[in-house]
Amino acid sequence: MKTQTEIVIETIQFYLADPVARRAKTRAGYSCHYAMPLEPSRRCAVGRCMTEKAIKEFGSYLGGVNQLIEDHGPLDTLLREEYRGHSQEFWFSLQVLHDEDCYWTAGDAAIRRRKAVKIAFPEALESCIELGLVAK
Repeated sequence: MKTQTEIVIETIQFYLADPVARRAKTRAGYSCHYAMPLEPSRRCAVGRCMTEKAIKEFGSYLGGVNQLIEDHGPLDTLLREEYRGHSQEFWFSLQVLHDEDCYWTAGDAAIRRRKAVKIAFPEALESCIELGLVAK
């Protein structure tokens, strides 16, 4: 099982490579899919960790992770094995980090990401700073 720190680092690295092309937001930017229907490689932070079977069933789902859990049941049943075992609050916070444009496209995005990581994932902050994923 991957640790929360490993998942946070992996997620930030993935989206930093190309935040516009890799994030699964609609062109209008108003909503996010777990996987974009016509571009399945574009996935949200939770969608990146889902099984292919779950993506086929829920990829175009537009509800947040809390709503997905309410509608479907435990999130672990949709996740690949290495991503299972983390709380609903962790996945919600990771989804928020992915969804908010200010963490990826704003001029001060690295500072904003640092604040978000410090609040939601304090155990990952030092590693994120060392790797240059957030501002010092």
